[in-house]
Amino acid sequence: MDISRAMARITRKNMLKSGKYSSVYLIVADAHKMPIREGCFDLLVRTGTLHHIKRPDELFKECSRVLKKNGEAWIYEFSYDADCKGFSKRLRRPSFLLKVLAALHGLPRSTFEKGYIKEALEKSHCKNSINYEEVVTKPVLYKI
Repeated sequence: MDISRAMARITRKNMLKSGKYSSVYLIVADAHKMPIREGCFDLLVRTGTLHHIKRPDELFKECSRVLKKNGEAWIYEFSYDADCKGFSKRLRRPSFLLKVLAALHGLPRSTFEKGYIKEALEKSHCKNSINYEEVVTKPVLYKI
């Protein structure tokens, strides 16, 4: 799901190239109001979009709404204030490139620990945990 038709077209093109298009559903929609019935997913994965979200508490509520009982939502976001040396070695890319990517397209860990993302998680009343995986911060929402 993406709000951008252009990104959906790029995804479609990549899925066609990889031969996986028949097993993927692409939806152009606003993540604050997903056009999906309640309780449809066991697992929801969001990558690199949280910094674009205007009302993260609404996003967290929506993620929880579309999860089945015992489902999880994994929300991956780059954190530019995290160490990326190990990640950069595994990807065989210079660490400064990952730092630039994270600075342009990510959130600092402080927003998850005491900033507006922490406040949004509290406001959404979603059971959650915050996981740190090198340069990536991963909030996990749980539907109990």
